[in-house]
Amino acid sequence: MDGNQVTLRTVIERHLVGTGHTLASFAKQSGQNRGSLSAILHGNPPKPISLAQLDAITAALGLGDGELYPLYPDECFSERRISRRRIEPFLIRCAEIGQSACVESCIERMMEYPRALDILFAVGEKLFFQEKTREAGIFYARIALNDADFHSERLAVSQYRLFRMRRSANDMEEKLCAVIAFEPFRRRLPEELQLDGLLELIETCSALQRWGDAERYAGELEALALGIARELSMRRKADSDAGRPKSEHPLIHYAIQAHMRKGTALVRQGKYAEARGFAAGYPEIGSFGELNERERLLVEECLAYSKGYQYALELLLGDTSLLSEVLEYMERHPRRVIPGLVFVLTAANGNGFSVDHVLQRFAGRIAEYVQTRDTALHGLAFRLLDELATYLMNQEKYADGLDCLLRGLGLARSMNSAKDMVYGLARFETFREYADGRQLAEYRRLLYADGVQTPLFSHQPYTKRQ
Repeated sequence: MDGNQVTLRTVIERHLVGTGHTLASFAKQSGQNRGSLSAILHGNPPKPISLAQLDAITAALGLGDGELYPLYPDECFSERRISRRRIEPFLIRCAEIGQSACVESCIERMMEYPRALDILFAVGEKLFFQEKTREAGIFYARIALNDADFHSERLAVSQYRLFRMRRSANDMEEKLCAVIAFEPFRRRLPEELQLDGLLELIETCSALQRWGDAERYAGELEALALGIARELSMRRKADSDAGRPKSEHPLIHYAIQAHMRKGTALVRQGKYAEARGFAAGYPEIGSFGELNERERLLVEECLAYSKGYQYALELLLGDTSLLSEVLEYMERHPRRVIPGLVFVLTAANGNGFSVDHVLQRFAGRIAEYVQTRDTALHGLAFRLLDELATYLMNQEKYADGLDCLLRGLGLARSMNSAKDMVYGLARFETFREYADGRQLAEYRRLLYADGVQTPLFSHQPYTKRQ
């Protein structure tokens, strides 16, 4: 070793000399055993320093929290192995206080040793379950980059954790990248995480309007939930909870959500005939055994959804006699008002009937919703504005229709949804001749927001979104 190399021990000894401390006086000030401190500083070989000892010594020297951390990794490595007992708490502490440079340098050094990924995964999981997801992401990302075993559960769980972090972004391009990265690993997760992973894939694909994928994953989720339920019913013990997967929700929740979301995906793809047959059924409730109060409420919600779904589907197929039933359903279920309005407008646009009285009835709800600052609602708000614009254009109310298109473009821009932005721009170009000066100025502002031109295939007719 270079005699001039700065080590943790040389720094500590220089501070002791500079402050006039003896070994005994510093041991007392730092709360350390004198013999242990002597073994740390003068032992041959020196005794390794624990993280707790380092923090106590650092405080006694009057240094800032973590100031000596860049020198600590040498305590964690030998020529043959990593000291897991020291490296894990050190990495966790560095992540907690934002010592990212220490984390990165340690990880780089660890990659030269076997079983480094096991340690990184353990650290990531500890941080994740402490709800320090951003810090945990550093470790999951390194596993995703370096784990060559494509079939390992460790890699699958790491990809799932990263997916959960990235899907929460309002940026649609980020959501899409998250889905693409996680999709191949969904079936390699433990069962309890498969349930949550598939449900979150369905939710994210729905937000991205990847309805074919949402339908496929809903089918997978319903089959998985029912399969687990049947297996449990065959080996059920006296304790009704014995053996159930430790998922975030009751098992029946996944089957019900899968069933409802598959129905929505079928309708959004225009598969009305298939959706009609699907609407009459619901999951095999009997497979889940005796239900508790929470589970019974979930079943009631599913049955109510099925009824509203059937009304909306028949309306989409042109049966306007059911419009009053649809509106009554929306009034009874306030959370379904905006999705219901989207269905009503879609049906009106496809079948050519008037819903002016419906728009007047829910004018306040519409105005409130399309102005929401809740980014999680922007996708549905965009869909509502799109259908409303179509309805108004069909009535030759071009000024109002163009205002809806412009508001939708603003939402697409805020979501960084290139697909919706290009679609909306193409629609505006189709009706550009009806725009006034104010609307053209707003259009140009959106087109050149942040000084960057949005991709646009000018003057091409729009293709109806599915």
